[in-house]
Amino acid sequence: MVNIVQLIRRIERAAYPQVYWGLQDIESLEDVAEYVGCHVRDLVVLHGENWYLLGSSTGEDFYIADLASAGGMGLKDLAQVKELMLQHERVYMEARETTSYRLVKFMERRGLVSIMTDHPFEWGGEVFHEIELEIRRRRKV
Repeated sequence: MVNIVQLIRRIERAAYPQVYWGLQDIESLEDVAEYVGCHVRDLVVLHGENWYLLGSSTGEDFYIADLASAGGMGLKDLAQVKELMLQHERVYMEARETTSYRLVKFMERRGLVSIMTDHPFEWGGEVFHEIELEIRRRRKV
């Protein structure tokens, strides 16, 4: 069985420069929930061997606190993230321009999401985007 806490710490170290580390001292899922800013019952943790998604789900809204990958995500991994997002009406996240923001823009081009708000900001010498996404439902013909 995977020790999710160790997996998160390992992937964060590999995926981010040290200036962005915020999970190296976690010891439990309660610590992860505190990092995400939610109650543990609302905590969502998806992961693969080299990636994780940390978020919270409250009704129609989903907040992605961190999506990190050390070595890329496969199509099955991306499909998991997409399916989770499609279960909600709105998704909120802060996306690093060189990584997860590219995925968001790809989803927008494919008609899966609409970017409702996009506020760029700089942190640690990189551009991030605070975004709100609306999930687009495809009509069945």
